[in-house]
Amino acid sequence: MKSLSEQLEDGRRAHLVANSIEQETRERVRDAFQSWANGSLDDNSIRYRLEDIVRSSYRSSSEIAREHIALQSGIPDWLPPAAPKSPEYLKSLIQDVRRNLRVYKKSQRTDKDLRRAVFRIGLSAGVAAQRGFTDASIHSADYLKKSGYTIRKVWIANFVDNSPCSECRRLHGTSVDLDENFPVPTKTLAVYKNLQGPPRHPNCRCYIVTSISLTEEKQPVNVDRPTESPPSMTTEDVKRMPESKFKAFLFSLRAIIRKFFRRG
Repeated sequence: MKSLSEQLEDGRRAHLVANSIEQETRERVRDAFQSWANGSLDDNSIRYRLEDIVRSSYRSSSEIAREHIALQSGIPDWLPPAAPKSPEYLKSLIQDVRRNLRVYKKSQRTDKDLRRAVFRIGLSAGVAAQRGFTDASIHSADYLKKSGYTIRKVWIANFVDNSPCSECRRLHGTSVDLDENFPVPTKTLAVYKNLQGPPRHPNCRCYIVTSISLTEEKQPVNVDRPTESPPSMTTEDVKRMPESKFKAFLFSLRAIIRKFFRRG
């Protein structure tokens, strides 16, 4: 079993792929609005296109987390069962998309109205990517826990080209059991009261790392020094991965792109 520091690094690399999915998803939201503006999409089909983008964002990041947990387990040829495709959290994001689209359709459709709609729906798509990674990490790791592994989850804030909010800074390095919630202040939004993991808020760049061990002993967590790695993953970054991990992520990403990111 890998050391905690190695697991933290593996988790960071996996999350960089999820970040890439978020960036692609936000671009797809902008492209959808552009297609709507030039007449390629009508007032009815734009809603379905945007909803599909948000769902794809969530499910794509879920697949990355699922693949990551499989690799992290060290169990040959094992892959966790897929997470639920339409959890309540994702349904709430879809409702946000519908609400913001209705607001825009009823507006004067000025440039300001358009920017606001693209921004808000882009936020929902971004949250979907981040939450998909969190939910699938927990769902997949739970199968290992039921098999006798000791699983902890660690909150990691991103300090690279990013200034975490005070709450995310406070949570950085916090370790809880897999089925526990991270501590939150008494006064917080309802959606974050039962905080299983990031995102803590829209545009949150935090993520969780699952700590997997074969013993009941809880490893100390030391993540005081922010990582100096890049905030996004380039092709060269991926190529510098260990060969086995590189091949696994490459295979997973190709499958995800074929399934979820078909443009039309």
